[in-house]
Amino acid sequence: MADDVAAILSAAPVKPSDAIAFVRQKTLVATASFGELEQEAHARAFTSAGMTEMSMLRKVGSDVSRAISEGMSYSEFQKRFLKIADDHDWKPQPPSSVVTDRDLRNRANLIYDTNMSMAYSAGEWKRLNTPEAIDIYPWFQYRHHSCPHPRLQHLAWDGLILSRDDPFWITHWPPNGWRCHCTVEPVSRRDMRINKWEASESPPIRLIEKRNPATGKMVQVPEGIDLGFAYNPGRVWQADVEARAATAPKPITHINGIPKTEVAPGVREKAQVKQIGELLDKRAGSVEAGTLPDAVMKELG
Repeated sequence: MADDVAAILSAAPVKPSDAIAFVRQKTLVATASFGELEQEAHARAFTSAGMTEMSMLRKVGSDVSRAISEGMSYSEFQKRFLKIADDHDWKPQPPSSVVTDRDLRNRANLIYDTNMSMAYSAGEWKRLNTPEAIDIYPWFQYRHHSCPHPRLQHLAWDGLILSRDDPFWITHWPPNGWRCHCTVEPVSRRDMRINKWEASESPPIRLIEKRNPATGKMVQVPEGIDLGFAYNPGRVWQADVEARAATAPKPITHINGIPKTEVAPGVREKAQVKQIGELLDKRAGSVEAGTLPDAVMKELG
């Protein structure tokens, strides 16, 4: 199944750089069980339930990034995951007390499948929300893809055509659950005309209560969506990028009101060090990393 997912995603018109950027901006967060993080936090954090050792989490996260950037197959990812789990003497926590090789392979499958789908989803959102795409594609269409055990609610959404700014896409942008392989396709005015399509009526969103097993709290989730998936990963990522850009550091021009070229080298260096720290914290913007010696600057003009 996971190799099938990889084949579907490899054929999708999403720039690998977008999917890679989404994965690489994540912060490693160790959790004892799924549900400890609020659902939108999963767009900002790489985590896996029960994986509390940071060194192991870092290795698995690195392999997920490689799988997306280098096209690592599921078979190779699984082999590497089993080796990492063995090296760290790590086992998942299944419902029973006995952990089998199948449990480990299932966890590898879930990590690979979910992260590939989320990265694709975020990259697709970014691709479809450029100024050009916004002008060309006024609508999105929900698509359900055939699978052995289809969710009836997801099947019901298949073919749904809604305006790109419909609130439905805030909570129902795929994937909408574990091993959900639904996608969204852009729809142009020409598509509507040629296929004689009409925009659908925005479906009512019925909220149901589910118990979060990690916290014990009852939370409201849209019907048909698994706990922790009622959010749009690309939209959250885009909002974070825009927020960081709004306060991103820029190269200094003055220090304490004095042009930077007129201050003492030591003072300028302290300002540069401070800015580098801000850049690492914001992960956006650009700063002056250092000052070349006068002789080198003169030679370079």
